[in-house]
Amino acid sequence: MNKSKYLILFDVDYTLVKGSKIHKESIVEGIKKIFGVDPPIEKLKLHGMTDQQIVTDLLKICGVDKKIIESKMKECLTAIAQLYNINKSTDKVTLMEGVRSLLEEISKDNDFIPGLVTGNIESIAYGKLSLVGISQYFSIGGFGSDHIERHKLVEIAVERAKAKLGIDRFKTFVVGDTPKDINAAKKAGVYSIGIASGSFSREELEKYGADLILESLLDKDKLIEFIKSK
Repeated sequence: MNKSKYLILFDVDYTLVKGSKIHKESIVEGIKKIFGVDPPIEKLKLHGMTDQQIVTDLLKICGVDKKIIESKMKECLTAIAQLYNINKSTDKVTLMEGVRSLLEEISKDNDFIPGLVTGNIESIAYGKLSLVGISQYFSIGGFGSDHIERHKLVEIAVERAKAKLGIDRFKTFVVGDTPKDINAAKKAGVYSIGIASGSFSREELEKYGADLILESLLDKDKLIEFIKSK
């Protein structure tokens, strides 16, 4: 029987990195290009939303028919990704505190499998991580280009990990900064670790029932201890 391993699925924005202005601009321009409408992105609270959900909600505000949205979604996501990748060299992405040190630590332990669960389109997620030199730590994930619902991304990431590594026993943890990360973990039946370094406080994350809450990823010893205790 294979030894159980720890699959740690990190959110990207305000968990690993912050400051991507180009991503938001690419969503707006991609929608304009494919649907011919100017979306009021400032009307949405984007924290924890998948890119597909953002596109859908913006187009609903603009009065675009649901069937048209669905029929052109793939084309729109492709356009958004292309726009981001063309302009990403000007993106001002920076690492969140403690990230590099944590990733260096867990990469030394074969029992840890780092992955991603992010609302970002896959190539945008890896684009941001490459700008700050941490993309090499991640080869598994569930992305906003895979599904509109965030909890489905957790399930997709787990299945990809099983297929890639040939292992069917994981203890899975979602690490993120929003209630949507915690809810996604709960719906997928895995552990949730809230990081109070984004737009939500420790108290707000506690209300959603995170299994562990840290002020930042500088608390790497506490995070690793919690994971290994399960």
